[in-house]
Amino acid sequence: MRYFIVIFLSIFTITSAQTEFSLEDLEMPESPAFVLLDEAPSIITRPNSSQALALHILQNFEGSLFNDIAVSFTPYWFIKDKDKNPLRYYGITAEGEQNPFSKLNKVTISAAYNKTDDSITNVALGARVTLFELKRQSDVLDLQTAHNEAVAYTKIVSNLRIAFQQESGMIPGEDGFDEAFAAYKTEKLQNFERDSITILDVLHRKPMLAIDAAVGYNHRFSGDTFNNGETARFGAWTTAVFSSYLNPSASKNYLNIYAFARYLHDETLMSPLLNDNEEIESFDLGIKAEFEFERLTFGYEYISRSGDGDTYRSAGNIGYRLSDALYLSGTFGNNFGETDDLITLFGIRWGFSTDGQQLPLEDTLQN
Repeated sequence: MRYFIVIFLSIFTITSAQTEFSLEDLEMPESPAFVLLDEAPSIITRPNSSQALALHILQNFEGSLFNDIAVSFTPYWFIKDKDKNPLRYYGITAEGEQNPFSKLNKVTISAAYNKTDDSITNVALGARVTLFELKRQSDVLDLQTAHNEAVAYTKIVSNLRIAFQQESGMIPGEDGFDEAFAAYKTEKLQNFERDSITILDVLHRKPMLAIDAAVGYNHRFSGDTFNNGETARFGAWTTAVFSSYLNPSASKNYLNIYAFARYLHDETLMSPLLNDNEEIESFDLGIKAEFEFERLTFGYEYISRSGDGDTYRSAGNIGYRLSDALYLSGTFGNNFGETDDLITLFGIRWGFSTDGQQLPLEDTLQN
């Protein structure tokens, strides 16, 4: 009878538990709302992933503090989904078939506040989504291998737990059970070899090719007066990026080449040469080269604007990840426009994770 209880408790404990992979160090991308306003340190950007929630603060060294604030969130991480697992998140099946549209449900939504020195307040909303991803076949195979190994390891540990309880007569929750089982498991698995590549290693790898789309809307208030509010800008843009390993043995170091296209419609563009209510349509085309290392990124972007007014943006940018939750960025160069076009921005981004950023393996005992 005691052995029956031991086995029952073992199965209950194992089947009700799942091996989880916590994605705490997801990226904190530029706010789409700041990108719409041309206030982001980098206009041409494309994240591989997004934190559940992020706070963005910019400082241009010439204005007042806290005049540029944005918040971004990714609803996907707040929705409970029993089907979440590493393979589905990465966009492949157990057989290794890619789903290039797997990121369509991971939309990032952003809201931004910006105040200029001439008492113009901008409130902007933006959203970004990955339309298409193409992964390297070697990365797909690495994830399959790491996933299958994790499942096999979980099964082995499950069987060892049952064997230990039968041999020792101890049951989960009993004093000293965890310590005794840990020692027993270490002894039994001392010759078990696991591959150095883990599931989390592969999940953070960038795809070879990706295409994003974004949209944004800006409402402007003049003279700190709510009744003076008016539509200021609407924009839609797309970003494509090709990522290549700088060193195949170091999968966190990349050379990223970007292409960028954007449509803008301004109903009020503050300029001494234009009336406030004149409508302006513009088209942006840009390129960017970026070197990305484990914590440091630096690059250069050039964007040409044509349409009702020709201008350009030419800027270098740098970023450094202090921790999983804190990212610093900066840029220096020429912004759009003919006057006051020097851009010197320093940005801080804080990321906040949720319990939803857990990717469990499927219950191996139910297979």
